[in-house]
Parts: sequence; C-alpha cells; structure tokens
Amino acid sequence: MDRFFQSLRPFIQAVLRRAPWVLAGAFLLSAAGLYFAMQLRIDTDLSKLIPQDYPSVQALEKLRATVGGESTVDVVIESGSFGANKRFAEAFIPRFFMADGSINRAMAEEIILRIGFEQLPVIIGSLLLAAGAAIIISTGNTFLMVTSTNVTRDIFQAFFYKNATSTQVVWLQRGTIVGIGVLAYLLMSQFETILEMALVSYTMIGASLAPALLAAFFWKRVTRIAGVLSIASGMVTV
Repeated sequence: MDRFFQSLRPFIQAVLRRAPWVLAGAFLLSAAGLYFAMQLRIDTDLSKLIPQDYPSVQALEKLRATVGGESTVDVVIESGSFGANKRFAEAFIPRFFMADGSINRAMAEEIILRIGFEQLPVIIGSLLLAAGAAIIISTGNTFLMVTSTNVTRDIFQAFFYKNATSTQVVWLQRGTIVGIGVLAYLLMSQFETILEMALVSYTMIGASLAPALLAAFFWKRVTRIAGVLSIASGMVTV
C-alpha cells in the first residue's frame, strides 16, 4: 500500500502546486453533479428498461394507448350502510390515487401497518403497530443521539466551548438534538416516498463518508482538513 501511495506522489505534488485550480475544478464538477443529480427520478416501470423496438414493448405501448394501462385494480366497499360506503369512497379516492389517476406510491409504503390496523384481530394488529412504532422511534432516537453527540463534542466543544462544564454540555446536546430533529423533518418533507429518502441517504454516505473513511484506514498521511473537505465536496455533489 505504501508503494502505491509513493507512486501517487508526483500527482499529489502537482495538485498541491495548482491547488486553486484544482479546487475550482472540484467546485465546478460538484455543481454539475448537483444539477444532474436533481434530474434523477425513480422509475419503477420495467418496460422503460427494455429496448423500445422490442415487439413486446410496442404491444404494451399500444395497449396503454388504447385502454390507458395494462392492469386494473378493483376495490370493493362493503358495509351495512350505503351512506358509510359513499363517505369511505370519497375519502379513499383522493388519498390513494393521484390527480392523474395513478396510484399514490407513498401510501403503498404503509401497507403493512394498514394490514395490522384494518385486517388483523385487535390484539395482533396492536402488537404489529407497536412493533412498527418501536422500530421507528428506536432508530430515530439512535441517529439523533449519535449525530448530536458528534456535533456537540467534535464541533461545539472542540472549537467554541472548550471549557464548558458537564451541565453546559448536556444542555448544548439537548439543543443540538432539537435542531437536528427539525432539520431532519425539513429534509424528510422534500421526498414523497421512503425509497427516495433511502436512495439519497445511501448515495450521500457513499459519496461523502466512504472516501474519507477509506483514506483514514489505508493512508498514513491523511489530514483532518483533507478529510473534512472530502466529506464536504461529496455532500455538495450529492
């Protein structure tokens, strides 16, 4: 590994000599990457992944043009009251279907919890809902605690409040938890589905944290500033 990094020495020295130009190029690439990343869309239609000149794809498109789609969904509402059925239908249609008639994908992610709420017996459904709530709360609590601890210890206490007492650190971390929670909520509100949030989060981990982490393990000359700049440039790119 040392031999590999020694072979990179001329390249690293050239980068250091032209640091302003390298940074300018990195920012331009990051801006271009941000623009193209914003154009990405999740398309679950498998026919879009098949060459459009295939007979099967052309037949499917012809079917869509004729009847508007290749599948149907039948929803049966049954109860002892026609008025109750009507009220349920009026509440169901705008919630589960978009204005163009397509199914609301965000609602599909609630299918397991809705089965527990509407289809299972009360005790089993309650246990399923409690388990889902426990998973969400425990995961969110862990992420908030880890992130707030890192921000409090590695940023605020390391650079701004070096002589803070234990009580001040505790209150500072509590405020950090609230701030990060509000920021997380604002970020979450920008996505329609959990799948989109997961895609962006894992992409950000791979683009920002992975290079700095690998360099910290395999390169002895890595510095704190270089690691921070690597993480920041990766986040801007995402």
